[in-house]
Amino acid sequence: MKKTITILSLLGVSLITTNCSDATDPLGILDTLDAVECATKLSTLIDDDGDDCTEALKLIDELEKSCNEFISEEDKVTIAELRAHCEANN
Repeated sequence: MKKTITILSLLGVSLITTNCSDATDPLGILDTLDAVECATKLSTLIDDDGDDCTEALKLIDELEKSCNEFISEEDKVTIAELRAHCEANN
């Protein structure tokens, strides 16, 4: 019985130590959630047919600040064109 308790205790400590070593995002879930949030912002920006450049520039700033790693080069070009259009009209 002591052997079983000792083995279970060591296993528990091992699991706790393993989980603590990469406790920030061990499964990459936060990156996935960030990517989904960025895709939603990008979709909102591109699909918006309105003339509200203030809101568009706000979304562009958010995308460039926190979503740069999730955005393709093609989308970066589109975002730059939208920024140029809005800045020219303001």
